[in-house]
Amino acid sequence: MTMKTINVYNFNELSQEAKNKAVEEFRNKFETDLYFFSYFAQNEIIEKGFYGKIDLQYSFGNSFGDGLSFSCEYFDTKRLAKIFENILGERKQKTIDLIINNCNFNLFGNTGRYYYAHINDLEFIFDDNINAPNIIEVVKKVEDELKSIYVNLCKKLETDGYNEIEYQNSDEYTAELLEINEYEFLENGKMI
Repeated sequence: MTMKTINVYNFNELSQEAKNKAVEEFRNKFETDLYFFSYFAQNEIIEKGFYGKIDLQYSFGNSFGDGLSFSCEYFDTKRLAKIFENILGERKQKTIDLIINNCNFNLFGNTGRYYYAHINDLEFIFDDNINAPNIIEVVKKVEDELKSIYVNLCKKLETDGYNEIEYQNSDEYTAELLEINEYEFLENGKMI
């Protein structure tokens, strides 16, 4: 029986060439993990006033149809009243409450095969059968504001998603993971 001694190294003990090899090898073996991105994205969606069951949909493959959208059940009533107040002016709370109670909010997200957000993903409509063009005009302005909030938020979150992928594919992030998790390597940078 022959016994051989093999030297094992932590990441920070490797030569720069071996570190580069270890980083590249690790990056090629593991996929990007967007769990924390999804968690923070959902929190940001809630912070903007979208509530209920949130279904976040995204694809960040840099190809046609990629993007981010989400669906939810309702928009925060206090924030909604503030949007109405900005349009109608102060001291119209009874009117605002009456209109809000007769409107339907629907945010379906992108229901097609793509993930990007579109203004048609959201509807805010006056549900009463009365002929009230002034109310319908105000509701349309509120709907436009909600659509703007939604699309801008989706664009921001999409950018955050691409930034997260770029960060997780960076040499610095990968090196940090290798060091923090105390992986061990041969002298040439091959992980054991």
